[in-house]
Amino acid sequence: MKKQYCSRILWIAFLAATLFVCHTALAQRQPLPPRNNPPKEDNKTQQTGGFDHNRFFGEGNIGFNAGSGFAYVSASPVLGYWFTNRISAGAGPIFEYYRWSSYKANVLGARAFGRYQAFSNLFNSGGNLFLHGQYDFLSYKDNDQFNEKRITAHRLPLGLGFSQPMGGIATFNLMALYDVLYNKNKDRNIPLYNYGYIIDGFIIQGGVNFGF
Repeated sequence: MKKQYCSRILWIAFLAATLFVCHTALAQRQPLPPRNNPPKEDNKTQQTGGFDHNRFFGEGNIGFNAGSGFAYVSASPVLGYWFTNRISAGAGPIFEYYRWSSYKANVLGARAFGRYQAFSNLFNSGGNLFLHGQYDFLSYKDNDQFNEKRITAHRLPLGLGFSQPMGGIATFNLMALYDVLYNKNKDRNIPLYNYGYIIDGFIIQGGVNFGF
């Protein structure tokens, strides 16, 4: 009963968080127009082989929800870099906290991702289609069945993403991914192995990026 209770709580928290998720994108001096596009090639950077600070970008997920006896907070900031006009990659930490009445749980982890921008300015709309792959390492602990030690999970979601500019500083992102490490026969009573999927192994990620 407790296992089903924990799983139900995480599902409720995940669905609530999707209503509040946002991606925050930052770039120094030279903005990325739109935010999923790289800056123009810098000849000096190409010749020296050094890092161009204009090619760094930041984004991340922030989620929160609170109610009577319930609280949920999540944060996963990411620092990325455009290696070429089409290839970018980044990494960052993952933190999530859940509380429902006397039940408390937290998730700690890390994420690394890579993207390849396959098509730009689709149908002259400014939208971009990109290939996306990421690796997630997650560690879970609660004050119930996993009070003594943390359990871990590994995910490798791969798929497609689409970005559409929304004005001068915002971009809408939507990604459809499949976790190639997903195992439907794994213990379904452990919440960490099952939350976040819309259906077996499939993940939908989306939000709005804001650049400054």
